[in-house]
Amino acid sequence: MSRPLTIHTSTMENDTISFIMDKLPISIIIPTYNEEKYLPRLLQSIKNQEFQPSEVIIADSPRTNDKTREIAERFGYKVVKGGTVSQGRNRGASHATQPVLVFIDADAFLTDPYTLCEAYIQFQKGKFDIVSSRSRLDEEAQTHISSKFADKTNTMIKKVSTINPKFNIQGGWFVAVKKDVFSNLGGFREDLKNAEDIELFRRAEKLGYKYTVLPLDITLSGRRFDTPKKLINSAIAGVIMGIALWFGIKKLSEVSQKAAKIYGKLGGSENSNE
Repeated sequence: MSRPLTIHTSTMENDTISFIMDKLPISIIIPTYNEEKYLPRLLQSIKNQEFQPSEVIIADSPRTNDKTREIAERFGYKVVKGGTVSQGRNRGASHATQPVLVFIDADAFLTDPYTLCEAYIQFQKGKFDIVSSRSRLDEEAQTHISSKFADKTNTMIKKVSTINPKFNIQGGWFVAVKKDVFSNLGGFREDLKNAEDIELFRRAEKLGYKYTVLPLDITLSGRRFDTPKKLINSAIAGVIMGIALWFGIKKLSEVSQKAAKIYGKLGGSENSNE
């Protein structure tokens, strides 16, 4: 039975919104590849949400050889065939039944029990077509000098972005998009080794869809930056790809893809195509 809900969200300047539903009309899609370490944390954080998603889909790579699939099934969630990051997201989306798709990286988790609800409300009130979120690194990341540096840099950039939103860091750790818009866009590009999320945002904006970075922090592991080499490679790849996407320079994009191979696994899934 549906129940009336009045949600108060601090991120919307004391605004409130009322709606009636049993579950949020969203499909969460998580691409995975050997994620037995981080997946339980994410799935439990979803279970802990005050307002549950209508469905959760784990798109697991056929090359997974750990307990990822067993963990997902233990939580009672649907498991479908995944692949690379983009393949997993696209294949998961093809099984989704809800009007809003939410892609979350396997090493992320939701520390606030109202995260999904707040994200959904802001998405609807802003009449957005596609959104991403801010991020922060978990406590374990603070034990690595390189990860700690990355987190402090991220915090500084977030402060600057309050003055100029153009400085917001964009990424695919948490992406919400209308299902029909995602279909019209053709999904994530599966030929890209990295920055496939930023490319999707730019493509959406060029086609006139409304995009923004929500003022919500999603917590991530520090595995992308837990060694100086990873930190440097990911920074270089990100900067080069950002410039390439902004100015449409194909050669820079190719250089960034090569940098991604050095960087290693991104977003909790495989880089190499099957």
